[in-house]
Amino acid sequence: MRITAITATLCALYLVLVFGTRWWDRRQAAEDAQKKFSPLPAALSGDELKILHFYASPVMLEPGQKGLLCYGVLNAESVRLEPALEALKPALNRCLEISPARTTKYKLTALDRAGNQQSAEFTLTVR
Repeated sequence: MRITAITATLCALYLVLVFGTRWWDRRQAAEDAQKKFSPLPAALSGDELKILHFYASPVMLEPGQKGLLCYGVLNAESVRLEPALEALKPALNRCLEISPARTTKYKLTALDRAGNQQSAEFTLTVR
């Protein structure tokens, strides 16, 4: 009887330690994210149309290798990509899987409600 009570107590302490530690880690991660992302960076403020980023990763591919093409736009009504891969929507950060057969020049164009547009381009080398 005494061993059962001790075992039950040790099991309860273990569970409190494991789940309490996980809870604490999630709480700390949420607080860190809040501190990191709560102030809106100057690049993400205002109502001006902006292409925040447009790049591929990795920057050079082997034939048949897959990579990511990533973009981010601010205050855009629509975006388009040349050559077209799929229908795009405005997003602060979005990545698409790509696997070009040869070196390709990509161009991203963002349009706002007033008809203003911005473009960015780069060439992805396939060797």
